Amino acid sequence: RDVKLGLMTVGGFAAATLFFAAITWVLLKLLRQWVPSSATPRWLLLATRQVMARPVYAVVQVSALSVGLLALVLLVLLRTDLISSWRKATPVNAPDRFVINVQPDQTAAFQTALTQASPNRHPQPPSWPRIQPTAPRPSALPFAPGSAIDLWRPTLA
Repeated sequence: RDVKLGLMTVGGFAAATLFFAAITWVLLKLLRQWVPSSATPRWLLLATRQVMARPVYAVVQVSALSVGLLALVLLVLLRTDLISSWRKATPVNAPDRFVINVQPDQTAAFQTALTQASPNRHPQPPSWPRIQPTAPRPSALPFAPGSAIDLWRPTLA
């Protein structure tokens, strides 16, 4: 199901890119026929000449901009559907408030502040400790003078 949906999405964007490229190419051809008239202002003649010097670049730029705007419009249109599906997928009792950067030595004081702020809340919201990333200690890394570890070591102190 996901592969089929992914292929449909990629195919749709590829078709949209080709559509926008074809429209741009036709508009450039029409612009080339319309501009070289004697009544054309000088600034328009120079700008058109610049675009017509490399029409493939103009087609690629307009197609890329069009597909980018198409993706933004698609996200705006699907926003409410995405939010409603996320809400349906979330359990009813899932936490909806998160606090980050509470250090282990601050946890007890933070829990006390929560209890005092909402004494009628049953049960007390759960608290999980922050997870430390597991990075090797600088002393555990192989050392060779002039290596990247040697240059990195003073900044880790």
